[in-house]
Amino acid sequence: EKNFLGRGQYIRIAAGGGKNSRDYSLSFTEPYFLGYRLAAGFDLFKNEDTSEDYYNVDTQGFSLRVTAPITEDLSTTLRYNYTELDYSAPTTNEPYISTPYWTVVGQSPLVRSSISHTVTFDTIDDKTLPRDGIFAQVTQEFAGLGGDSDFYKVSGKARYFHMLLEDADVIGSISVAGGHIWGTGDETKVYDQFKLSAADVRGFESGGIGPRAKKGTMADYDSIGGTTYFTVSAEASFPLPLVPRDSGFRGAVFADAGTLYGNDAFTGSDSVVGTSSSLRASVGASIIWASPFGPLRFDYAIPLKKEDFDEVQRFKFGIATQF
Repeated sequence: EKNFLGRGQYIRIAAGGGKNSRDYSLSFTEPYFLGYRLAAGFDLFKNEDTSEDYYNVDTQGFSLRVTAPITEDLSTTLRYNYTELDYSAPTTNEPYISTPYWTVVGQSPLVRSSISHTVTFDTIDDKTLPRDGIFAQVTQEFAGLGGDSDFYKVSGKARYFHMLLEDADVIGSISVAGGHIWGTGDETKVYDQFKLSAADVRGFESGGIGPRAKKGTMADYDSIGGTTYFTVSAEASFPLPLVPRDSGFRGAVFADAGTLYGNDAFTGSDSVVGTSSSLRASVGASIIWASPFGPLRFDYAIPLKKEDFDEVQRFKFGIATQF
C-alpha cells in the first residue's frame, strides 16, 4: 500500500514459500520524516531454508534506514542492519558437512551487526517497463559493531535501458555488477562471503559458481561463496508476435556472464575448488508477463562452454524461473 491511512506512507507485507524455504517480511516507510524530505523506515525479515541436504539455516533480523535526496536523480541511504543466523544439524551429519559450515553449526545464533551506505542514481523513465534511462547503485558496508562478523564490503550495480527500434518497441539493456569483501577480523565468515544466485547468471544453480569445499567423506562439495564477483548481462525485449500488446506479454533474448572467486573463510583440511576467476556464461530466451501482481518471467538458459556441463554440482540444466 503506497498511501497507508491516506498519509502517503508505504507499507509492504509479504510471505512466500516453496519446497525448501519459507520467507516473511514487513517494510514501512515514512516519506517525510519529522517534516523533512527524509524517507525513514524499517524492514523486518525471517527466512527458513531447508534446501541443503544435511543442515538447515534460519535467518531473521531487521534494518533501520533513512534516505535523503541529493539532486532530482541522486539520493543517499544510510542503514543499520542486524541479522541472526541459526545453522542446525544432528551430530550424526558431521561426516557429510564441509568444515566451514560444520564450525558454525551449534554456535547459533550467529550475529551480524553492520552499518551500510548506498548512493543511488536513477533516471529510469518507467519503473514497470523501462525504455530509457540508467539505474545505478554503489553500497559500502562495515560489520563489526558487536556480533560475530567483521568485514568491509563494497558492491555496485548499474543497468542502462535504451529503445533500439521505436516502431517495433524493441528495448535493449546492459547491466553490470561487482563487489569485494575485506575481512577486518581474524577471518571472513563463510556466511558473509558473496554468492551468485540463479538470477545473476541465469542457467546456473544458486551457489553453483565459485569456491566450493569438500563435504567431509562425500564426493560432493558445499558452496562457500567468494571474496570477489563480477557479472554482466545484455538483453533485448520485444512484443510477442500474434499477441495483443495490451496483454502485457513480451519476449526477450539475453546473454549472461559472471565470475566469483577467492576465499578467506576457514576451511580446515578440506579441499577447495573453484577459487580461480574462470568466467561462466550462458545465453537464453524469456517470456515476460506484466501481471497484476508485478512482472513475472520464465527464463530458459544454456551454458556456452561444454565443460560447464561436466563440473560437479556447478550447473543445473533446464529451466530457471524468476519472479
